[in-house]
Amino acid sequence: MNAIDQSFNRIPCHTDWHRYDSPTVIRRHGRSFLERAWKPEGTVKNTATLSKDQLHSLVESYGGHCVTTSDSVLLIFDDYHWTRRCDAQLVKLGQSTLRWGCYIQLHGVE
Repeated sequence: MNAIDQSFNRIPCHTDWHRYDSPTVIRRHGRSFLERAWKPEGTVKNTATLSKDQLHSLVESYGGHCVTTSDSVLLIFDDYHWTRRCDAQLVKLGQSTLRWGCYIQLHGVE
């Protein structure tokens, strides 16, 4: 082992991607988890914008409330699990979301 190998801040020359195809990684994370985990910014496009009525009915079906500000919409929920389910549904519909616990923030909603 030389001095470069002993350094804590060394930069690897390459990544051994074959180790991510191991049975342990596949069992824990599923196939192609790297493609799911790595999403560059801007991959989620807002293809079909929801109207305010559609958004309110969707959020109320998950037990939440909508609070509108000048540039974003804050969705408030009582339960973390319902928040997570509503967030998953909004992502499926093409909305870009930011989720913090029982809150979801939407940008660019008309």
